[in-house]
Amino acid sequence: IVRFRRASVVFWYSGDTQPLRDILASEPAMEVAGGQTPARVWLALIDGNYAEAERVLAASPRDDFQDIDFSFYFPKAWFEGMIARVKAIPPPCGTRN
Repeated sequence: IVRFRRASVVFWYSGDTQPLRDILASEPAMEVAGGQTPARVWLALIDGNYAEAERVLAASPRDDFQDIDFSFYFPKAWFEGMIARVKAIPPPCGTRN
């Protein structure tokens, strides 16, 4: 969990997703208090891979997840809504999804 938190700090500070991607790839079963599924969802959304975001969320047996600071639980429906919202936003001109 310490390596995940360190990689999360790098991501939230700099926007560099690679350390977070690396730790999640090296620990695919990691799910401490529902904290890693949101990170996987956000990375999939950043990549524009909505199907992966939906798959990751659906694969989790949890009904709620912690995000960012582990102090508040977000319901699965909140993440489902975020995915649906992002899917409904047209891409910027000149880009493809």
